[in-house]
Amino acid sequence: DDEEYREDGYRVVLDDDSTGVVCDIIKFVQSNIDPDLELILSGESDVVEFKQSFSFDVHRFESTGEKVRLDKNEFNIPKAICGFANSSGGTLYIGIADRTCELVGLEDDYQVLDTDADGFQNHIKMIIRKFFGDNKAIAKNIKPKMLKIKGKDVFKIRVTGSKTPFIIEEKINGKNFPYFFVRVGNGTEDFSAQSFVEYWIQRVKN
Repeated sequence: DDEEYREDGYRVVLDDDSTGVVCDIIKFVQSNIDPDLELILSGESDVVEFKQSFSFDVHRFESTGEKVRLDKNEFNIPKAICGFANSSGGTLYIGIADRTCELVGLEDDYQVLDTDADGFQNHIKMIIRKFFGDNKAIAKNIKPKMLKIKGKDVFKIRVTGSKTPFIIEEKINGKNFPYFFVRVGNGTEDFSAQSFVEYWIQRVKN
């Protein structure tokens, strides 16, 4: 405080005893840019995926105008999670049209599920538990969050890359069938058991 101002600024001494001159003080300004909206506007990629709905049958609505629930749509959520976890991680947004990046929100899902934002989150938790079972990595690798973007609800699931394989188990006719999904480019691919073993060995090496 007692240091006199010099023409080239104030002389200061840092913690490591090095000296220098402060020419200007820049105040921190909070950014008004929503990082999630920025990510959405940049489109799908190897680390970003959009789903227009969780359970709402978009195609049925577009062809007939009917608003109905389609249970098999719900499989797309654990599929996307699995794909990201088995690669380098990524973010899934539900409530965004994948072809146009349009912000559509979750109102149609709320309607066909007869629920609200809290109930929707419970549906997501149940579908994750259904397909991943007691996988201990779930809590560590998956971070779900309800967002409000431009007045619309959007559900975000942040997935980090897993050190152990993520496997989806689907019960068909009383038998469990495993699925191995991996995010490749801007899509999620289903690997055979052999292909996945080869992929995972290479991933661990890298």
